[in-house]
Amino acid sequence: MPFEVIKCRSQVNEDKFPNYRNDVKLIIQNEGLSALYKGYKAQFCKDVPSWAVYFWTYEYLKLKLGVQNDQLFSQESYRSIFYRLMAGGSAGVF
Repeated sequence: MPFEVIKCRSQVNEDKFPNYRNDVKLIIQNEGLSALYKGYKAQFCKDVPSWAVYFWTYEYLKLKLGVQNDQLFSQESYRSIFYRLMAGGSAGVF
């Protein structure tokens, strides 16, 4: 995706402070607009399974912690928010 291409190219750039606007202009001028989409198939193959595992783990942990979707604005909202944060953090680690 374009953001990944720009981020990766600015990481290998030797300048102290990256200038993303100039990087985009140079990429489009030198390689064309399609250069911003190089590697999207590989990124797609990487991101889809990892996001699937993340969201499945998040929902599973919410279920095990007893969080229901209608609890967000109830009397137990602080506990519900805390459990959601714990489930999200744990899913990200997993």
